[in-house]
Amino acid sequence: MGLEPHELSESLLEALEEFRERLQHGQHPRIEEFQLRVHAEQRMEFLVQAIEAEIDFLLHPTVVQDASSSTDDDQRVEPRLELYFHRFPELRICKRSSLELVIFDYAIRRKCGLECGEDVYREMLPEYSEDIARLIKRSKNIIFKSAEVTLAKPPSKNQTTVVEVADAKVSSWKLPTELGHFLLLSHVDSGGMGAVFRALDLRTGAIVAIKVTRRSDSWSVYRFNEEIRALTSLCHPHLVKVYEVLSDASHRYFSMELVEGQTLSAWWHKQHREPRWATLRQYLSDVADAIDYLHCRGIVHADIKGNNILVSRGRVVLLDLGLAHFLGVGLDAESRLYEDRLAGTLAYLAPEIRSRNRPSAASDWFSFGVLLFELATGQLPFSSTICSEEHGLDEHDLDLLDNSKCDPQWKELCRRLLVYAPENRCGAREVLSTLNRTRSTLLSAPSFQGKIPIYGRSEVQSLLKGMIDRPRSGSSFILLRGTNGVGKTRVLSDWCHALKISQRWVIQTTASRYNANRFGFIHSLVQSLVSTSQYQVNLLELLSSDQQDVLRTAYPQLNSADLVASLGFDGNSKTLRKDISEHAAQCFLQWLSLMSRQCPIFLAWDDFHLADAASRHLVTELFRNQPSSQILAVATITEDADSNSGGHCLCMDGLFGTIADSDRAFYQLVDLPPLTTPQMSLLATHIFSCCGIERSSVKPYLARIVNASRGRPSSLFEIIQILLDTGLAPDAWSAKVDLLAQQDPIDFRFQRLSRPQQQILQFMAVANKPVAFSQLQVASRVGPDQLLDDLGELATRRWIIYCDPWPDFTVDIFNEFLRDRILNVTPPDRIARRHNRWVHVLMHEPSPPWEQIGMHLAAAGSKRRAQSAYLEAARCCLQQGNLDAARDLLQRIHQLGTPDDSVSKALQQLEAQLEIKPEQPRCP
Repeated sequence: MGLEPHELSESLLEALEEFRERLQHGQHPRIEEFQLRVHAEQRMEFLVQAIEAEIDFLLHPTVVQDASSSTDDDQRVEPRLELYFHRFPELRICKRSSLELVIFDYAIRRKCGLECGEDVYREMLPEYSEDIARLIKRSKNIIFKSAEVTLAKPPSKNQTTVVEVADAKVSSWKLPTELGHFLLLSHVDSGGMGAVFRALDLRTGAIVAIKVTRRSDSWSVYRFNEEIRALTSLCHPHLVKVYEVLSDASHRYFSMELVEGQTLSAWWHKQHREPRWATLRQYLSDVADAIDYLHCRGIVHADIKGNNILVSRGRVVLLDLGLAHFLGVGLDAESRLYEDRLAGTLAYLAPEIRSRNRPSAASDWFSFGVLLFELATGQLPFSSTICSEEHGLDEHDLDLLDNSKCDPQWKELCRRLLVYAPENRCGAREVLSTLNRTRSTLLSAPSFQGKIPIYGRSEVQSLLKGMIDRPRSGSSFILLRGTNGVGKTRVLSDWCHALKISQRWVIQTTASRYNANRFGFIHSLVQSLVSTSQYQVNLLELLSSDQQDVLRTAYPQLNSADLVASLGFDGNSKTLRKDISEHAAQCFLQWLSLMSRQCPIFLAWDDFHLADAASRHLVTELFRNQPSSQILAVATITEDADSNSGGHCLCMDGLFGTIADSDRAFYQLVDLPPLTTPQMSLLATHIFSCCGIERSSVKPYLARIVNASRGRPSSLFEIIQILLDTGLAPDAWSAKVDLLAQQDPIDFRFQRLSRPQQQILQFMAVANKPVAFSQLQVASRVGPDQLLDDLGELATRRWIIYCDPWPDFTVDIFNEFLRDRILNVTPPDRIARRHNRWVHVLMHEPSPPWEQIGMHLAAAGSKRRAQSAYLEAARCCLQQGNLDAARDLLQRIHQLGTPDDSVSKALQQLEAQLEIKPEQPRCP
């Protein structure tokens, strides 16, 4: 017999009332559990109202906060309507329910002042697109009583990136709705080689951008990987941030920050009031700073233009490093591949690139000059001809510039940037100065660091250089191990430079935490070989036809005619199968081994501890099972001596022990200790000298600066950069030096982080174990987009490490030393609040981890509650038959003091079951 209507209503109301009550108490109830308590006829109605209640609560929390809690604990977790539609597919079937949720979400977000574009909802539910547009238009009038003004679009300009690609066939463009762990929501933009999509990360609920490569020819795959290589080495507020590099069947893609805004050109066309020039100057100053940052890290953007610069919420972001070039030690383009290929936007290309010469930093400043001219005059320069070798801008362009409303300094900067010869153009210092941006010496610039010798490493330098010409009977492996910042990377780079000068074949790469693929490190080796090789190699003589097909399919960039001779291949890859990765990686390493018998191959691997486990295993097999190979590999790993090898600092002795014992390969572990005080003093003096600061000016501070750096060159560079950034003369540094000298370098690095990033690290530090993204989001009350962005930056800066990106996306503090330093600089009362917050989070897990809850309660000073939690944990251990763990937990209860009566009785019962004698001594 069915329920009466009034009984149905009571069932629905009771479930909703209890659901909302638990929400208000911060208990995070699960909609699915309450939905089952409602009759099937009313489950859809309950589902809609429960989602609305949860969205309303997350945007307007009503939980009473502790009076002692700090304001940095009061940030909200932002809900995602897309995630609800993915979680409850039945919602899409009911048009009424879908539209009700859309209008509710739109209205509440507008009242909260949050972004909620109409297109987002229409792309979310394309089947109801017209209804959504009509209802949102009606909602605007109801909520705001006025219609929004639609601004006219700026006139279209030729902003297309032109790429000369011979026989570049485009692969079939069929993308699944779910790409890996991303739900593709809408198309954002397309280019010649791929497309960008707005997507939902199903693990985290964060909205990200997904860039998918569309072409599978060798040049396009090579360029796509170069863009990834560039993005993963950067961390700048005005450059887009990358999160993960992945592949799925035939698709190669990466996730990055979604920057929602308008192009700089479009923004400028909408500005009509006087402050626009001041705002534009600030935006251009930010862009110029980002360009200078790229150059200082040896990267040329090569496609600077208005359409690659977005303005979003008062922030300007430089996008699209798809044509980026890496500079070598001589500040010339590193790769020699595709030298005859013209790529870029014609209207912005520097004359030397049009002449098929390799791009340089000056090429980017020429493009920046074109952008300045366009914004000032409304037209592109050189409309009738290209840049004149003698005069640069012609008379027509000069008249346009003179008649523009920009200030004379701007006009002069355009003239000095838009000249024919690269050596005659002004550089970063003059550009930033004209745009009113102060710039101190950037100590990361390759041209700057090349002037500074390596101190205190003569012994390891001699060892490495001696290996170059030493007769070898097999492969060799040298591992450089040391703490963070002691100069391992610099020693490795110096060795690679010596190899290149002597015309040796060196394949240099850095393991990256961004690459989430199995054998991702092997893939980076392939890309490095393609990018830096000056040799032609022959596949046909070394591998079978099947092995050649596997390599060509998995690594299309190897098909370049500039790199591989006599392939007899059409230059386009086949579909990448999911099961080909391991076979392809094995074939590539076997190929390296075979080639090394013809000429020695040198491998340089930085941050090898970040390489994926599958790649490390194959590398081990290569050195153990290929006795006739002539490969010399030098790798660096980070192991913080202060952490006693704790955390995630990887000791490689176990991994390579089998190699050393096999008598088939030479294996040597070299430890790089911190530099001595005299060595650091010499280094500091040399750095100041390169900055134009005499030793006598800094002599009063030199000892304190050296002591503060703790023997780590990277800390010394950071301290000196901080002093230079003050803009003060050396004789006014005293107070700042005193402040820096009182702190550990880690401490002032922590204090320079943003407040939300400090808060995230504090929660991770007190957790004392890896934490899931979802748990960290609830604990920190940071929205998924911002949390993903902050975690990415913290990982880049070596504060955290990604333990398991799939399926739970787990992160942890990089090592135990960093955990201790974070806790050391955090006030005790804040640490206690962080512990209490974790208790709140863990208590609402489906199966609460009682032992961990007890640990947090004890650390927060709640000893009675901690005893109860440990008692519950002991019961669980007893049920599972883990008697030793149960006894240990009972011992912890006694260590916290005499339990109260209720706990004491239960404790006695458990002790009896475990046969613990009452007279057993207990710790006070």
